[in-house]
Amino acid sequence: RIIPKLRGEVSLHSGFVITSISDSYPFIIRKDDPFVGDQLRFTGNVKSLFAQTANYLVHKGDVVAEIGSHFGYNAICIGNYLKNNGRYYAIEANTDVTGYLRKNIIINNLEGVVTIINKAISDQQSTYAIDDVLSYYHNPDGSYSSYKTIIVTSSTLDQELPGANLSLLLVDVPGTSLKILDGAQRILQNSQNIKVLANLDLTNVNETTAMKELKHLSSQGFQFFEVIAFDKFSKITADQIIKKKKL
Repeated sequence: RIIPKLRGEVSLHSGFVITSISDSYPFIIRKDDPFVGDQLRFTGNVKSLFAQTANYLVHKGDVVAEIGSHFGYNAICIGNYLKNNGRYYAIEANTDVTGYLRKNIIINNLEGVVTIINKAISDQQSTYAIDDVLSYYHNPDGSYSSYKTIIVTSSTLDQELPGANLSLLLVDVPGTSLKILDGAQRILQNSQNIKVLANLDLTNVNETTAMKELKHLSSQGFQFFEVIAFDKFSKITADQIIKKKKL
C-alpha cells in the first residue's frame, strides 16, 4: 500500500503510470488512456461532465452502482465521499482493466466501501466481443480506435445485484445503455427514488426498440432530463432523446 502525494506521475510498467486525482487520491492508469489519461497526467483532475454530474448527484448513505468503471476514477472520488456511510459497486467488463481497478481501490483503502464486479452487463446472459480499451490509440482526427477485441461474458444487473436498493445508477457504456437498463427491471422497480445517470449513444440503436424501452421507463415513473451542466438539467421527452441520438 502506498499513498503518494503526487503533482506529476511515476512510470510503472507496460506504459502505466501512477499519478493522483486532485493531489489527493493515488491513481494507476495507462499513460495513453484516451478517456482520462491526458487530463490526469497534466492537470491531476478530469474535466468530465459525466464524472462531475455523478459527484453532484451522490449523497451520504447512498448505494451506488457504476457500469463501465474503467480504472476507477468515479469509484475513488465517490467511494471516498461514502466512506463509513454508503456503498459503491464498481462493475467493469475487461478483466485486465479490473485488475488495475482493484489496485486503485486497495491503494485508496476503499475495500470496505467499493465492491468490484468483473462482468459485462447487458439485457441477457451471453458472450460477445468488445474493444480492448488497453489497446486504444489516437487517430490523427482526435478520435480513437482499438486494434484488439476481447471476449467477455455478460450478465444482467438484476442477476449481479439481486435485491439491491440503489440510490444512484451510473451507466457509462454509450452504445448499450438501454440494454443495460432493460436487464435491471427489478432493481429499477424496487429501488426507491433511484436516479439514473446514463451516457447515451443511440446512433446504431433501432429507433423502435429504443422508443419501447424509453416508454417502459416512463411507465415506471421515470422522468427524462438532459444534463446541461453538472448542476443544471433540462427536461426532455423520449422523442427528443431519439432525435438527438447522443446525450
